[in-house]
Amino acid sequence: MFAGIYLPVILAEERYLRGTFPEYSEYAAHVPRLLPRSTPYRTASDSGLPQFSGELYMRHREYNSIIGSALMLGALIAKLFLVTH
Repeated sequence: MFAGIYLPVILAEERYLRGTFPEYSEYAAHVPRLLPRSTPYRTASDSGLPQFSGELYMRHREYNSIIGSALMLGALIAKLFLVTH
């Protein structure tokens, strides 16, 4: 069932990434699809850790994950107090 659901999604996403980011093919050749690597992927031009970009953070709406996590944590805390009191 996992393969039937996720394989088409993975393949469609890879097509999108290859069309949008020219360097994706090189990245995909070094990084496995499903299982994580034991070492970080680095290109020849990498010089250490990736730099944080506030502009990219806002453009890609990454703050939604923090908001969602805070709301879920709040719901769990509220449930804890409602159940125990």
